[in-house]
Amino acid sequence: MLTKLRSPGALPALLFAALLVANVHGAAGAQPDDPALAAVMQKYADAIGGEKLLSSITSVQSVYSSTLFGHAVTVTTIAKAPASFVQRVQVEGTPLVMMIGFDGKTAWTKAISGAVQTLSGSKRADVIDEAAGMNNSEIIPQRWPTQVKLKADETVDGKLYHVVEISPQGGSAHDLLLDSQTYLPVMSRQYEGDVKLLDVVKNFAKGPLGETTGAVIVSTRSDGSVPAVTSTLLSTRDNIQVNDAIFAPPIPTNAPTTNT
Repeated sequence: MLTKLRSPGALPALLFAALLVANVHGAAGAQPDDPALAAVMQKYADAIGGEKLLSSITSVQSVYSSTLFGHAVTVTTIAKAPASFVQRVQVEGTPLVMMIGFDGKTAWTKAISGAVQTLSGSKRADVIDEAAGMNNSEIIPQRWPTQVKLKADETVDGKLYHVVEISPQGGSAHDLLLDSQTYLPVMSRQYEGDVKLLDVVKNFAKGPLGETTGAVIVSTRSDGSVPAVTSTLLSTRDNIQVNDAIFAPPIPTNAPTTNT
């Protein structure tokens, strides 16, 4: 599994940067009518633990930390199959907490003011992308329909990468750049208009069941609107007991529910 780092929408600068720290992603499944794609995806799946292992993970919790503008930020993400997801961003030493979630139908955010927003459009698509990836939908499409496409190889800093475009149904598309030798997912790339969001895994680690996950990830925006964010894995747990209520839009505090 690979951590993918993106923000689901416009936020205050500190929390926007914090939400670049996102969730662990699984391998992409291949389309049976494309042998080249199937071959790349099989090697990719094997590199991160294999389809059987990833299918056995039905819930997961990950905790990452980073430092933003001098503040320590902790991002806790919980997902449960088939496609539920919730993420809590805590700026340590302050009351600043931001949440995003998806219960399989509704994508939402809870702002630091306590206001709860039901998301639509590109904001909803970004959250669905996170939820689908956290639940390994690219390799287990029964959880959430997801398409993958093999694009042209690219050379970055003298190194060759296979490029796979991943598009969950109703979600935003992003590219994974796979090391052509190890097939590990070294980079994740998405575009917001002319802005490129790039996440580079500097180190990998093994999860509780032996799956591969990003241990140190550097996330950048090409417009420089926030500084580079380095995220470090603190812990990850598989097949935890989860109450489904945590994925539903929460009750607002200090502000009414709104739609966006």
